[in-house]
Amino acid sequence: MIALWIGMIVLGLGLAIYASRRAVGHASALAAGTRIPPFFIGVTLLAIGTDLPEIANSIVSSVSGHGDLNVGDGVGSTVTQVTLVLAILPLVGGSFVVGRSRVLAPGLLTAGALLGIAALLGDGHFSRSDGIILMLMWVLASAIVWFRNPPGAEPAMAVPSRRKTFHAANTFMSLALVGAGATAAVFGFIEISEEFGVPEFIIAFFA
Repeated sequence: MIALWIGMIVLGLGLAIYASRRAVGHASALAAGTRIPPFFIGVTLLAIGTDLPEIANSIVSSVSGHGDLNVGDGVGSTVTQVTLVLAILPLVGGSFVVGRSRVLAPGLLTAGALLGIAALLGDGHFSRSDGIILMLMWVLASAIVWFRNPPGAEPAMAVPSRRKTFHAANTFMSLALVGAGATAAVFGFIEISEEFGVPEFIIAFFA
């Protein structure tokens, strides 16, 4: 049975990641035919879209009463991206130059977000009000990045109505697959946690 749960996790996450990429691609193509600023597309469709597996996992785990999976997955993903992922770049590709102004604000905002999460979880509870505070922090961070890097005026690309329907349908279908994959992965995480007696937070943090 353990092999089955591991298989569900691998296949579920794989499906969620694949479907999220498709959702982002079709949604971006759909938005390209409008006058939506490229920055807005990046912050919403691309930034949120690439995190769809984590978002779906969080929703499913919270609804099913396994909040530790939610927190572990979110914090673990953030810590991994700002440490391990960035560390691999110079190790594999060698040193490179990065403009200080390009990374200073996002870096400080990321650090502030992690400190905010630690403060909110200090009482051992994660409530709806805590969630609202974090959402407001995301809006504030997005606004700061927006005003530091205002979008330029770019003409909208014409997208035929038939293609709009195609991209819209594929976007919703891909989002449904993300949810299905996340549900399977969360179920597998829960079973593995119960089988080995490992806290759900630890499994989700490193998974």
